[in-house]
This record gives sequence, structure tokens and C-alpha cells, in this order.
Amino acid sequence: MGSAADNPAVEQLIRAFLKFREVDWLHHAETGHKHSEIKVLLCIYREEKEGRPYMRVSQISRKLRVTAPTVTQLLNSLEDRELIERISDETDRRTVLVKLTSQGKAVIEASRREFYRLFSGLAEYLGEEESRQLAELLAKAYQYLSENPGGSGPSPKNGVERHC
Repeated sequence: MGSAADNPAVEQLIRAFLKFREVDWLHHAETGHKHSEIKVLLCIYREEKEGRPYMRVSQISRKLRVTAPTVTQLLNSLEDRELIERISDETDRRTVLVKLTSQGKAVIEASRREFYRLFSGLAEYLGEEESRQLAELLAKAYQYLSENPGGSGPSPKNGVERHC
């Protein structure tokens, strides 16, 4: 197996993917919150939209694929800013349930609008044809990377696992 320098197409793919690390497109500067905080809020928000207004720390941890102590630290920060609320589970006092406050919902809704605005701008910049091509190529790249060593792999249930 040769090096990337032996194949210009491989080198170009590597450079293109590494460029995304330089662009802070996932940082939600307009909301003033870290990406990790937005991910936690979004995870809780999605559960609420599916009719489950409360989540356990272990559920958030599992969905985000991070440790429970990491989630707890993020929740402490979010609770200090009144974006989430912790409630004791009435059926099991050892379990703490987490839910969004109205301020937390407002942060997520603003973040979602900004994310949509960003990708609307990208679609306008690329045009409809190139936008569709890019989406198809990224989906194909995701499929390849998730099915090969080093990828996280899709869920065996339906081939696609949705994370928060």
C-alpha cells in the first residue's frame, strides 16, 4: 500500500477533509455556547419532540457516546445558566431526570435557525446541482467510512443510527 503522496486523488481527499477542522462551522458563536453544550441541549430537545420530556444522564451519555461524568459536567454548566432543570424521578429517587427550560428551548431554536441559515447559504453558493452532488458524495463517503475499520459503523438495526 502506497502513501497518499503516491496518489493525488487520495492526497486531495485528505486535504479536503482536514480543511473542515479549520472551519469552525459547528461552533454556535451567536448563541454563546460551546458545541458540546448545544449537543446536549439538542439531545434533550429531540427527545422532548418525540413526546419524552425528560432524560436520564445515562441516556444522554449513551446517545452522545461520552461518559456520564462528562455529561454531568456539561449539565452543571447548563443548569447554572438555567437552560436545563434536574428533577428527581418519583419512582426511583436515585435517578435524576433532566429537562429543558424555556431558555434552553430558545437556545436550541436559535441554534437550529443559525445552522439552517448556514447551510442555506452553502446551497445558494453551490447551486442546486452541486448541492445535490455534494450531499450524495458525502452520504457515500459516510457509508464507506462507517463500514470500514476506523469508522464507528452504522447500527445493525436499519443501517443508520441517529445520534443527538
